[in-house]
Amino acid sequence: MRIDVAVLSPDRHTQRILLAVTRRATGMSPALLLAPSPAITAGTPILVGARSQAEALQLVKVLGIDLEPFVFVGAPITSPEVAELLDIGAAEVVDGNADPRELGARIRQYLRGRATESTQRRAYESGGLRMDFVTLHCWANGSRVEFTHTEFAVLATLAIAAPHPLTAREVAAQVWGPTARSHAGSVTTYMYRIRAKLAAHGSALIAHRRGIGYSLPAMEMRPGRAERQTRRGSPARAPMPVRTIYRRTRGPRM
Repeated sequence: MRIDVAVLSPDRHTQRILLAVTRRATGMSPALLLAPSPAITAGTPILVGARSQAEALQLVKVLGIDLEPFVFVGAPITSPEVAELLDIGAAEVVDGNADPRELGARIRQYLRGRATESTQRRAYESGGLRMDFVTLHCWANGSRVEFTHTEFAVLATLAIAAPHPLTAREVAAQVWGPTARSHAGSVTTYMYRIRAKLAAHGSALIAHRRGIGYSLPAMEMRPGRAERQTRRGSPARAPMPVRTIYRRTRGPRM
């Protein structure tokens, strides 16, 4: 069963607050969960309720850093305690000092952000290179290119940043996150492999400028799509965060 938004709280008081405020602020009826459930997927907006910062820490750690929940702590907490929750994966933290109107506004903002993520660009295409961030496939000049999981994530990092260059450290930070420092030296090797595989299919799009970094060309805008967006006055959609891509590509293959 697909859940549009879930409230996860073992505490009845914070349960009631989150359920009531969310219904009033958004018109949505959240699913109530007393413990993490298989129904919670990477795309599920999660509102975590806790009596204390310690309880909130435990819940967020169980959920894992990739789910990025909204956290409401019923009691007032300090700035360092808020920072600790954000550091382990919370997307937003609100404590007991917030009135219902502010809490409702923060929940709406969080849900808008998650809705935007679900409609973000799912592919990159430029100069004969095409990457599908959903199927995790890549083509160069019409031919399928086989990449390992990590190679795909490294190339996706450049595609998302295109046309802006990224240094090896910046690529490592996007792909490996907290362990980036130990992988920064590997980026050059991965880039060499990726460029060799693309070159075998007649593609040489990855540029490298010493001291500046690696880059791909800007994504091409098809005429029909560009015209529709011009009429609507809407910009191109933002790319999917590379952490999401890397989470989906992680596996035994290196």
